[in-house]
Amino acid sequence: FRAVTKSAIEDPQFQTPPSSPQDIPPPAKAQTTVSQPVCLIAGDSFAARMDPVKLGKKKVSVVKLAEGGSKILRTIEQLEQYAADNLDCATSVKKIILSVGTNDLRKVKDPDKLRGPLKQLCEKIHLLYPSAKVWFQSLLPLPIDKDSKINERVRLLNRIIYNECVFRRYYFIDAFYQFITFNRRWNQPFTRFDKLFEVNGIHPNKQLGMGVLARLYIRAIHSRYFNPRVYQ
Repeated sequence: FRAVTKSAIEDPQFQTPPSSPQDIPPPAKAQTTVSQPVCLIAGDSFAARMDPVKLGKKKVSVVKLAEGGSKILRTIEQLEQYAADNLDCATSVKKIILSVGTNDLRKVKDPDKLRGPLKQLCEKIHLLYPSAKVWFQSLLPLPIDKDSKINERVRLLNRIIYNECVFRRYYFIDAFYQFITFNRRWNQPFTRFDKLFEVNGIHPNKQLGMGVLARLYIRAIHSRYFNPRVYQ
């Protein structure tokens, strides 16, 4: 083969042209995954009947911890178990919605006795989820077949929950008055609007009642502004 002389190397055709800025590929952008905010639904069967997928609307990751028959102390265990299984819960959980008190009230005649367990629940929430916004759903009216004053105790417990929410700057979802009849006299007991409830049951029916309750949850989960039906 022909030897390459120094003069040949100095020839322009053998020299590598300087690279221009267009020839240098830009650095690859780091791919970041934005996780959805987490909203926990805890408590009793009223919350357990909610559909987390429909509540989240593909914008919020709704995790349902609620179980049928749960009392206040069982709700504490639900939140503790989730915190133990998810170490980042203190920052990932943005909202918590709770439905508690109905199963406790059916076993206790005096709602004042539930102040202690309710305070324990709130203190546990503050300890495990310090940055989360918290909503308490009010109790719904109960049938008065055997106890004509049952809904007076429901309203009293709702007042206790509401006062606790005010004290701790939590939110209160007033669902009680969405499920009662309005054509009552001042001296008549509060009665529920039966068309919204299951026959011979305490839960809202799928035809109408669950839609009314679900709308209140959706407003709490997705609304960023003041809602007259979700009080602080």
